[in-house]
Amino acid sequence: MRRRWSCLWPVMPEKRDVAAFERRVARYEQGWLGRFHRELAERVAALAVPTHPAPSRILNVGCGTGYLLRVMASRCPGALELAGIDPAPGMIDVAAASTADERLVVEVGVAERLPFPMLPSTWC
Repeated sequence: MRRRWSCLWPVMPEKRDVAAFERRVARYEQGWLGRFHRELAERVAALAVPTHPAPSRILNVGCGTGYLLRVMASRCPGALELAGIDPAPGMIDVAAASTADERLVVEVGVAERLPFPMLPSTWC
């Protein structure tokens, strides 16, 4: 997985609790909450793939540890790039270390200031 750092800490709303996610990084995919996140990701993928079965690019805002990106990578082998952003640097560290798939790109960022060009025809 590649990492980009073009969007370090843009302005974020004061009420976003990034620190809470930083504290949970090590155990985010474990226990009942980890099972819940995995099940949710599987359901999201099951809904997304039939609506756009052959995307060239996929963007996951709030990607956390990158589990949904990895699921989408396996279900969309023709996708050229799967990108994820998350405001928690620890989550991005885990996401970057979780796969060797060069199509996956993750970086620290927020939804209010996406670090990727948003062209509706190319992003799913």
